[in-house]
Amino acid sequence: MRSLGKAVLVSVAVGLLFSGCLKPSVLHVDLTSGLPPQTGVTRDGNYPAAMESLIAYMKDELGIPFPSRVSLYLYPHDLAFERGLQEEAGFAPPSAVRTAGYASAVATAGKVLVNELDLARASWKRCVEILAHELVHVAQYHLAGGRRGWSVQWLREGFAEWAATAALDRLGLERRDVRFAKAKGRVAWVYDGGNLPTLRQLMSPSGWTAIQDKPDGAASYELAMLATDFLISRAGIAAVIQYFRDSEVRDPRGNFSEAFGHSPFEFEAEFMTHLKELVR
Repeated sequence: MRSLGKAVLVSVAVGLLFSGCLKPSVLHVDLTSGLPPQTGVTRDGNYPAAMESLIAYMKDELGIPFPSRVSLYLYPHDLAFERGLQEEAGFAPPSAVRTAGYASAVATAGKVLVNELDLARASWKRCVEILAHELVHVAQYHLAGGRRGWSVQWLREGFAEWAATAALDRLGLERRDVRFAKAKGRVAWVYDGGNLPTLRQLMSPSGWTAIQDKPDGAASYELAMLATDFLISRAGIAAVIQYFRDSEVRDPRGNFSEAFGHSPFEFEAEFMTHLKELVR
């Protein structure tokens, strides 16, 4: 991997890591000087290199904009992560408890919050995958002016999965065709069982969350990624990025029609025809 040299200022503020400590380790990546192209990540657990490589690839090769500074908060355990969701992401206590129970990482404006203990149990490829996914959400916040934005949930999640897949392929961690084959297999299995959700069910955050309570989330992430890939094949990445930029306006359906030339429901009908062929 090419060294960043002076192009990026990376500072790490490490909290006291004693038993019961709730303080995170915090990594700040300053993008004001720009990022040179990166070709890979180094050894397992090297979060600075992973952050630099992922942001550089997604920014320079996919054209995804990022804020001038991105911070990674590494919480030492579940309770610390739960507290961090409240303090750094503004979660209400009940929501923080529920989210910390199933999520390993969460993104908000300019920040990725990570349960480091949870990720320590995962492979390094999985860690990079999660980090890539959440970094796309950071970009979505940035595009919407620092707020969550009014965008359909399946496209938010699907684009994060799509870009993470591209990044894993670029960094040599998992080939795109392999990842897509896995996604198609899971969607086909759920589809054959009659439990595949519709994109309409996955449009709102509440609808998305309700589906996550089903076994394995009813392949919703995989379905969203396949739908996003179909959308990008027709409209291009730039149109998707513009859609998230326009999501400052509270009209997710209207914004979708404006960006892609048809309503989300018209797109769903076309995608389902495509999907039936895809999962045969």
